[in-house]
Amino acid sequence: QAGLAGVALGHRMEIIEAILTLKCPRCKAAFVDFDGCFALTCSQCGCGFCAYCLRDCGGETHKHVANCDRNLAPGRDVFASRAVFERAQQIRRRDMV
Repeated sequence: QAGLAGVALGHRMEIIEAILTLKCPRCKAAFVDFDGCFALTCSQCGCGFCAYCLRDCGGETHKHVANCDRNLAPGRDVFASRAVFERAQQIRRRDMV
């Protein structure tokens, strides 16, 4: 029983780390701030990445976000509400499971 509990805890922590924690795709620093723009810049390493798919976009972040398959914003805008951000992350997490 104790062994199974440890395995279950390990899996739970893996899910939290891999699926629930939003991270920079380059340096893996966690982020929590969202100011309405889906073209994000990591405060640790300067990586430009997409808030929809969390892909490293290099210097083309805004262009990528506008064309991202996961973009839910009206008119595929790079700006959207917190509600759109939360919905996009819910879909991303579902697809990872």
